Amino acid sequence: MYRIPVIKIIAVFCLTLFFQLVLTSVEPQVSRQISLAQVSFSVNMTSCLSDGSVYEPDGGQISKPIDKIKLYLNNSPFYLNKPIFFWHGRYYIAELDCPIFELPVQAEASDPVKALIINNLTYFSLFDICERLGYVTDWNYDTKTISLFSSPPKSEKYDKVSSFMPALLRFEDVAASDVKLIPPDCLLKHRIVYDYLYQADIPFAISWVPRYINPALNIDNDLAHDYSMYNSEFIFTMDYALIRGGQLGLHGYTHQYGMEKSLEGTEFSSTVNNTEYDTRSRIELAIARANYLDWEYCFFEFPHYSASLEQYHIAEDYFSIIYQNYYEEPKYNANILVVKSESHPVFYIPTSLGYISSDYPLEKMLNSINNLNRFFFASLFLHMNYELPFVNIQRSNLGPPTADYYKNSPLHEIISALEEKGRSFVTLESLKEPI
Repeated sequence: MYRIPVIKIIAVFCLTLFFQLVLTSVEPQVSRQISLAQVSFSVNMTSCLSDGSVYEPDGGQISKPIDKIKLYLNNSPFYLNKPIFFWHGRYYIAELDCPIFELPVQAEASDPVKALIINNLTYFSLFDICERLGYVTDWNYDTKTISLFSSPPKSEKYDKVSSFMPALLRFEDVAASDVKLIPPDCLLKHRIVYDYLYQADIPFAISWVPRYINPALNIDNDLAHDYSMYNSEFIFTMDYALIRGGQLGLHGYTHQYGMEKSLEGTEFSSTVNNTEYDTRSRIELAIARANYLDWEYCFFEFPHYSASLEQYHIAEDYFSIIYQNYYEEPKYNANILVVKSESHPVFYIPTSLGYISSDYPLEKMLNSINNLNRFFFASLFLHMNYELPFVNIQRSNLGPPTADYYKNSPLHEIISALEEKGRSFVTLESLKEPI
């Protein structure tokens, strides 16, 4: 194994940026065709209702809906001619009820649309409908209502001058817990934060825990198996983040063990899931959940960084980026480390600046940033519960919910401080180089 000199990282980043600029200047215009990622079914729909009832197209006779939701478009009922279908965490609506091919689209042409073909009729995911037509959504679990609102096209991204000194941002412990545990408008506020980062042209990473377990409250929420409107909005919100520059990583499978609570417990260590079989099983279960939801992932992170050396080596078989310090390396003030495994190089990318906590408040984080030297690797993570209180949602009967996103939030302050130090936020992939 060896360390990548900081000056080498900077040189590679500058060359990558140069070639991106050159290639962009000669790239031809992309045809605005919409590609389909589709799955086909043949089902008996004689008993299906078009009153907002939600069905799963498992084949054969469909007789019992799994839910019933109401759709509104600009405050008016959105009447459907066909049933709503639910597949792999997402709602699907018939093309004849919302013909997205016949209207101007706001999403990038290269973004594939998820579609079901049921009895030769095309159904599009609610997320893709909203993304293509520029709708914002407001979900109400109590009334089983999803309100869609037309919104003006998003403003252009900020025009920034890129720096040769990179920075990384990661959101930690992102999981679908339970509707009883989340604050009001939690997922809507997530989308507001992701919009801000997208408009500011700031890539970010998301450390996702696929399955949330809380034994004390009898909660076991697995997005691949458990239906709820909350779970569907969580998946909608993750789709929203990933199309806006988010990079997904797997933060264990449950981030707990035994009677521990997810996000607090330890899942891997010298005494927990410490056999090769158990370690591989947990990693493969996490990968299977991402594949089921059709989410691309690019890194792994052990919960609490507490794995054994053997568990590190096992994770290296599955991932080329492990987003944390290497085994027994310092958690902070560390640089990128490369391990040459048997089949591929593995990049250990640390969070050298740490994270905001009660022991390390925002003021200390900003002080650390202000005292950075140009060769320090600026990488940090943030828990959303520190950021969401700075997003205030307001509603009226006239239009979509609006948000006051206060500029003194931790995220705004951190980004401003790093950019004042000449840092540019980059993707994880941009820090890799051929070995």
